Amino acid sequence: MKRLFIPVALCSLVFWSCQKQDGNIQMNTPESVQKFSSEDIYVSLPNSPEASATLADLGFEIEDLQSQTPSIANKSPNTHTHGHYSHQPPAPAPIPAFYKATTITFSGTENSQGLNGQAHWTRTWTDENGDDQTFTWTLTADCLYTDGSDAVYVGVLANETGTSPFSSSYIGARVWFKVKDLGKGPTNIDQYHPAVFWNSSGLIPCNAFDLNASIWQIPFIGVMTNVKNNSDNIVVQ
Repeated sequence: MKRLFIPVALCSLVFWSCQKQDGNIQMNTPESVQKFSSEDIYVSLPNSPEASATLADLGFEIEDLQSQTPSIANKSPNTHTHGHYSHQPPAPAPIPAFYKATTITFSGTENSQGLNGQAHWTRTWTDENGDDQTFTWTLTADCLYTDGSDAVYVGVLANETGTSPFSSSYIGARVWFKVKDLGKGPTNIDQYHPAVFWNSSGLIPCNAFDLNASIWQIPFIGVMTNVKNNSDNIVVQ
C-alpha cells in the first residue's frame, strides 16, 4: 500500500509526541483489556500525494490523540445528523494529489430504538497510467457523538464499490469523520474536518476519537474547514 510520509521537521510540534514508544497502548473495555497500535489507524487527506498514512507513519501514538475524557454515547434520547460535502484539491495543486476529489454523504438517527443510518465516502484517484478511478465505501452507522453544532460520525465499512487503490479489502474497518452545523443563512457556512480516520481492524472503540479527542486538533493534518459548494449542507440536531 502506498504511504504518505511527513517531513521530520514536523516532529518539533510541541503539542504532540513524535517519539515512538512500544507502538501499543491498552484500553479497558467491558469485555477485556485490548491492545491497539498506531500502525492500525490510517489518515486520509483530500490533498495527499499518496493513498494513505498511519499514525505511526506520522510519528504519533494513540494515547497522544485519543479522547482522555470520552463522550458518552446515547447521551441524548434523540439525536440526528445528515449532510453532504465535497472537497477537491486546489488547482493548480502545488503537488500532484493522489485523491482528486472526495465526497461524503451521511445520515444517522439515534433514539430509544438505537442508531440507524448510512454514510457513503467516495474518492476519485489517479492510477499509475494517469487515469482517474473512483471507488465508494458504504458505512453502516456505528456511533454518533454530538454537542450542539458539532458531530463525530463513526461508521463500519459494509461495502466497497468501484476501483480501489488498495490491494486488499477493508470490510469491517471503523471510520471517523467530523462535521459542524453553523445554522442557516448566507453568513453561516457549515464546516467539516478534512481528514478522515479509519481503523483497518475495526477493533478500536468508537469513543477513542470522539468529540473530545486531540486527533481533531493536529495542525498540519487540518482544522475545521468551510464547505466549498452551494449544494453542501450539514445538519446536526
